[in-house]
Amino acid sequence: VSNAAAAIMICREVGISLEDIKKYFESFQNAKRRFAEDKVGDTIIIDDYAHHPTEIKVTLNAVKQKYPDKRLVVVFAPNTYSRTEKFYKEFADNLNIADKTYLTEIDCNRERKEEYSCVTSKVIFDLLNNGEMIDDDSVSKLLNHREPVICFMSCANISSMINKYRDLQKNNE
Repeated sequence: VSNAAAAIMICREVGISLEDIKKYFESFQNAKRRFAEDKVGDTIIIDDYAHHPTEIKVTLNAVKQKYPDKRLVVVFAPNTYSRTEKFYKEFADNLNIADKTYLTEIDCNRERKEEYSCVTSKVIFDLLNNGEMIDDDSVSKLLNHREPVICFMSCANISSMINKYRDLQKNNE
């Protein structure tokens, strides 16, 4: 909303008509993996690129605002050891906005695990109010939630988990 308001103000400043602004907004497509919504059965799936605590907080608060009567489940895949080490408390604080958090192990392709031997997802997990570990082989855990909003968050490739969940959900109907 803030970005949209700023864009409108700039457009007006440079002389773009309100009619044209409205036309552009009606055809605007958001960036991929930014609050990308899909519905499978009674489940709303949101795929979001959020990988920093601030992004997680803003996205989860937006989900709560848009779906105030739905149970919010988040699946978060941390992507780097250094970011996890630096922000683990903030990650946990913001993931605790959700009713339930599923956490994967860190999936990093640009840092060496040996350089961060003490950093695992456990540093976040230990601070979660209602957390559980998950991986591609245990996606079926998500079927235990009735009519939820499930928000998959990571800058890493989390699409395989989303696709497995969609398949399980469709087969479970």
